[in-house]
Amino acid sequence: MTRQIFILIIAISVVVFGGILETNYLKNSCNFVLSDINYTENAIKNNKMEIARQHVEEIENSWNNVKDAWHIFVQSDLINQIDDSLVALKSYINVEDKNESLISIARLKSNILSIVDRQEVNMQNIF
Repeated sequence: MTRQIFILIIAISVVVFGGILETNYLKNSCNFVLSDINYTENAIKNNKMEIARQHVEEIENSWNNVKDAWHIFVQSDLINQIDDSLVALKSYINVEDKNESLISIARLKSNILSIVDRQEVNMQNIF
């Protein structure tokens, strides 16, 4: 009986500890990508579309660096939504559509932040 309780406590600890590590990784990588997105947003707001084009390439690089790891933790359709938002953002920046670019940035930020919120270990997400 004591051995079973010990194994149960270890299993629960591994699940909780793993969830905490996953959440920390997602938050850190989210901030990494969001910093590039914020630079791009500022460039668009200041009508510097050439700088925005450069920054969107940095967003793509940042996203590609974390995307494979996110596939382990996150559903593929959520990853695809971020990919789609990024493609839309890139195309709007290329045609210099400021309003649609800002909408795409808002959608991209929302998608990324919602993933982090969904994966966080809390009572709402457990039940």
